[in-house]
Amino acid sequence: MKLITPRLVLSTLTSRDARRVLAFLRSNRRHLEWSEPTRPPDYYTLAGQRRILDDEARTTAHIRFWITLQNSSPIIGSVLLGGIDWNYPASCFLGYRIAEAHTGKGYMTEAAAAVIDYAFRELKLKRIEANIMPINTPSLRTAKKLGFTRFGFSRGYLQINGRREDHIRTELHSKEWISRPCPFSYKIVG
Repeated sequence: MKLITPRLVLSTLTSRDARRVLAFLRSNRRHLEWSEPTRPPDYYTLAGQRRILDDEARTTAHIRFWITLQNSSPIIGSVLLGGIDWNYPASCFLGYRIAEAHTGKGYMTEAAAAVIDYAFRELKLKRIEANIMPINTPSLRTAKKLGFTRFGFSRGYLQINGRREDHIRTELHSKEWISRPCPFSYKIVG
């Protein structure tokens, strides 16, 4: 499946795409490590990425969209709808990351807006939560642009890069999102 925005293509991938995913992860490892969980030893291997992509393809609890620029194949980021609870209240967590070379260009806001709109309008989810470390100001700005509001603060909430890190907890509800048009047009393919 693909979501196509004015500048981007967001695709769900399979293990056949593991080399492209691995290239993105390896080239952005230093840029992303400080804000992500400690990874298992095989995470930065082709076999590890094939396994992860196969696992994600088999589950209904996660949907990850990999981001490329229009008419380009290198991956520049991803947006994850994770921990999807299809029961009441039909909710999930949002996670996103962008290549260092593509920060500050509005790509993540554009990509996340399409995924959020898809989650609320097509998947009929009712609530999305994004948990962000207080020092991650770019991510906090993105969440604010998308309409997320703070609802809490959790000390030592997640294990990030080998340490328990505090997180600002934010949320967005479908009724707030659907009451206005999606800030970026997109189409669904496949």
